[in-house]
Amino acid sequence: MRSQTQNNWKKLADLLEKGGEKEYDLEEVDLSIEDKEIYRVLEHIRLDCDYDHASKMKSDVQESIYHKIFNANEEVKPQKGINILPLLLSVAASIAIVLSIVSLHYTYKDKQDIASWIVFSSPNGVSQVVLPDSSVVTVNKGSTVSYTTGYNHSERLVRLNGEACFNVMPNKEVPFIVSTRNVDVKVLGTVFNVSAYEDDEEIVTSLLSGSVELKNKRNERVYHLIPNQSAIYSNLTEGIEIQPFDAEYVVGWMDGKLLFKKKTFNEICKVLEKKFNCTIQVSNTEVQKKLFTGKFVNDESLPQILDIIRVIVPFNYTITNNHVKIN
Repeated sequence: MRSQTQNNWKKLADLLEKGGEKEYDLEEVDLSIEDKEIYRVLEHIRLDCDYDHASKMKSDVQESIYHKIFNANEEVKPQKGINILPLLLSVAASIAIVLSIVSLHYTYKDKQDIASWIVFSSPNGVSQVVLPDSSVVTVNKGSTVSYTTGYNHSERLVRLNGEACFNVMPNKEVPFIVSTRNVDVKVLGTVFNVSAYEDDEEIVTSLLSGSVELKNKRNERVYHLIPNQSAIYSNLTEGIEIQPFDAEYVVGWMDGKLLFKKKTFNEICKVLEKKFNCTIQVSNTEVQKKLFTGKFVNDESLPQILDIIRVIVPFNYTITNNHVKIN
C-alpha cells in the first residue's frame, strides 16, 4: 500500500512541478478519485502562490503535507486503511489562509506602488537625481521630476514639469518614458533634453544622442527624432514641428549659462524670472517686439543682464524687492 501511495504522490508532484509550463487534463491521469481531489486542493494552493517567498512557503507546505500523510500511513494498521483527504483538507485550509494573507498583502502593496509617486524638486538651482535604474536626470531650477515606486518594473515612467536633461541607461526590455502635459517621449537608452514649463507656449524635446519616439497626446501622432533634432510642440496649434538645434543653446543651462537665440524679450523674461526668483512686468511695447540672441556665461547678475540688453533696445527699469518693472 505504501508503495502505491508513493507512486500516486509522485504523479501528483510531477503535475504540480510542470503545471506552470503546460496545461494538463486531470481526467487523463491514472489516479483515484480521492487522489485527484487532493491534487485539486494542492493545485489551488499553487495557483495562489505567485510571489517568490510565497512559492518557497508553498514548497514547505507540500513537504509538510506529504510528511503528515506518510506518517499517518505508518501509524495505522494496513487492514484498516485511512481516509487521508480530511487530514489534507484541514492542513491545506490552514495554509490557504496564510497564503491568502500573503497574496492580499502584496496585492495591496502593488496597488500602493501604482498610486505612489516620488517627487524631486529643484527650487534653488540646477541639481541632479539618480533614478533606481542609474539613469541620471539633471533638473533645471524651478523644475520638478517624479517617478513611481514601481519604477523599472514594466516601464520607467517619469513626469516632468519644467526642464531637465536625461541620460538614460539602456534597457530594451523596459522603455523609458517622460510624460509632459501634451507630449510623451519614449526612449530605450539615450541623452535628451525636455523643456515643458506650464506657462510656456511650447514643449521642446531635443535629442543629443540615441533615438527617441514622441507621441502628441492631442492627435496621437508619433514622431521619431535623430540626434541634433528638436521636436517643438505648440500649445497654440497643438502640432509638432521638427527642427535642427545648436546643443550649446539647449543644454548650456546645465553649466549655469544663459543662452538665447532669436528669442523674444518676453521669452527671455520668463527665463530670468525662473533663474532669479522674481517677477518681471514689461510695459514697454517697443522692447516686446524685438528678437534677441546672446550669451551670458559669467554668472551675471540680473541688473547686469538687463543693462546689456538695453544697450540694444533702450528701456528703463526699476527693481523693488523681487519685482522688476520695465518701461
